[in-house]
Amino acid sequence: MSELKTASSYRKIPLPESVSKVLKKHKIKEAEIKLLLGKEYHDEGFIFARGDGKLLGRRRLGRRLEKLEDKLKLTKVNPHGLMRTYCTRLIEENIPVKQFRAYWDTPIKTTLNIYAHFTGDGKDEAVKILNIYSP
Repeated sequence: MSELKTASSYRKIPLPESVSKVLKKHKIKEAEIKLLLGKEYHDEGFIFARGDGKLLGRRRLGRRLEKLEDKLKLTKVNPHGLMRTYCTRLIEENIPVKQFRAYWDTPIKTTLNIYAHFTGDGKDEAVKILNIYSP
């Protein structure tokens, strides 16, 4: 692991309460494993870690995600896809792009062109809104 390039590269992204609850449970389980393993546990501060606390490699993390997707019958998605989904869902909920685009540290144009994908759910609604203002 290396340091990030700039201070602005460090970001805090708000999480839904449901995700926070899952992470808190994970933290408790991790603390139990630390106690059990003692000095054999290498706490490197990662959420997704191996059983001994060391960094979980990309491939292993990818395999774990695939197993979880299969188990829950979810559409396959990679980390970049998660970012795109996050951005798209915020836009669909009418959250202004300026309010959340700082998470990506990209210009708004880039955020919209790369991360935001419209699912079609809001197209009819947009036309209805425009019809309100038509003479």
